[in-house]
Amino acid sequence: MGSTLFAFLKDEAPKMSRASLKKQVEEWFAKERSVVISDGEMPFNLTPSIHLLWQHGEKKWGVAIFYDEGKVVELDANEIKKRLGKKAPEGLEKLKRRVRVCFGDDRGNEFLDYSVSVLEFVDTIQDSIVYDLAQNKIVEPR
Repeated sequence: MGSTLFAFLKDEAPKMSRASLKKQVEEWFAKERSVVISDGEMPFNLTPSIHLLWQHGEKKWGVAIFYDEGKVVELDANEIKKRLGKKAPEGLEKLKRRVRVCFGDDRGNEFLDYSVSVLEFVDTIQDSIVYDLAQNKIVEPR
């Protein structure tokens, strides 16, 4: 099973769109020769995404990155605030923009180095609060 990170963008965060996010992703991974970056969408709800795909021999692993905004983000932020309780950052429930990163399953940790690169990319997103859904915790900046 994969995992998901949310980078909720604070009000003071720079403006973002899916196109500007894709540009940031392409710049971050420009020297990474083994990754293929493409546009995609999730099956069933057809949400546009940025796909990153790595391959080692017959094995493939990927990440989907989304830019979301609006009511769905606010609802998720409210739910996360409830889950975190007193550990929730101030104002989390009011945020309406986010970058969502969905990691593919890598039970054998064969693509761990690439996971770390994606985490490092998420860490560069300015003025964000990063939440790890699987661990139910805020990820502190490095």
